[in-house]
Amino acid sequence: MNDAEILQDLLYAANGDNPFDGLVQQLGRQCNGSATIFDTDHAVISSTGGAPRILIRQSLVEIEGSTHAVPIGRWFVSVGRVGVRSQNYFVALASQDRTHLEQIAATIFEALALMLGTVAAIEGTSLAQRAVSSVKTLQELEIGILVSQEPSYWRRLEQFGYTPFSNVQILICQAPETHEASEESVKNGLHLIRRYADENPVLVAESKMGTWQLLVPEGPLVTELTQLVHGTFIAALSEPFASLSMYPDMYRATKIALRHAGKNAKQSSSHMPNLVHAGSMSPIDWMNAASVDRLDVKVLRRFGDALRQDQELFESLMELLAVELDVRKAARSLNVHPNTLRYRMQKVERDLGGSLSDPWMIANLCLSFYDELRLRQAGPTEQRA
Repeated sequence: MNDAEILQDLLYAANGDNPFDGLVQQLGRQCNGSATIFDTDHAVISSTGGAPRILIRQSLVEIEGSTHAVPIGRWFVSVGRVGVRSQNYFVALASQDRTHLEQIAATIFEALALMLGTVAAIEGTSLAQRAVSSVKTLQELEIGILVSQEPSYWRRLEQFGYTPFSNVQILICQAPETHEASEESVKNGLHLIRRYADENPVLVAESKMGTWQLLVPEGPLVTELTQLVHGTFIAALSEPFASLSMYPDMYRATKIALRHAGKNAKQSSSHMPNLVHAGSMSPIDWMNAASVDRLDVKVLRRFGDALRQDQELFESLMELLAVELDVRKAARSLNVHPNTLRYRMQKVERDLGGSLSDPWMIANLCLSFYDELRLRQAGPTEQRA
């Protein structure tokens, strides 16, 4: 039997419902004996024939390193290692005809390597095409589609494994700028995400340098992905939605949540990246995260900006707001008499032209001094005890 015939027989054998069983039976016939496929933990994947599998398993690595068939009882055994992408397998051929085994073993292993290498190449090409299609689909959804186009896009997503017209969520991950995570940990985290997307109905695309967006079916996959990004990335998750025409709005909302997560990460004393759910953000957090234009920021900071010029009044007001307007608690933290603090707040009210008992005044102050208040709340609580 020549090399081409061996390769052809192996290809036919693998073209069935259970490729491993088909391959191992054909391998046993070609070596006139027995064949067994082990995984890297030496567990039997598939086997045929009466060779002593337990004895072979105990000596797999030693047999693989031998240039000749190794005798085990009445059998002679040759072992080769083959792989598909990152998964390796041991293939053990056993025969009572040592001469025939040594003549054919090398040819069989070469044919297996060629066949499985071709499979890996085809799979790699398929994954590359999937990645390209994934990016293209997300880009089109981000730009926006018509409601009338939704059925065709759901058919496209169905090819990735999505269930048509079911809830999905957008997950955006960003490599932290100030986090202590190393470049290597971010690289490894991204590798895990891409591997996960290759094996599950998940679309992934790089939105900009260091930021990736994923479209994930609502449910267990969302939980697993958020666990993958935890501790490495700053991340935000959208509310569930089933209408793909809503994608631009949901994506913008998730980006706002991501900006809030970024602020949390910078202000967090634990140095751990954050995951923020867009649907759980407070109105104040939302407004401040959404205000990225310089004019927006100027408008927000303009109210009460003069107070920043008076350090004593500013610190007193921040402490009072941080403890929810509890005068005694704030005075104790500032180490002043409560009446002194009340007098300072009267000066604040004159400067602002309004009362601190007015909820609108408090709302404006919280928006204007948002960053300062968040920093103060993130600090040690014992300072305000």
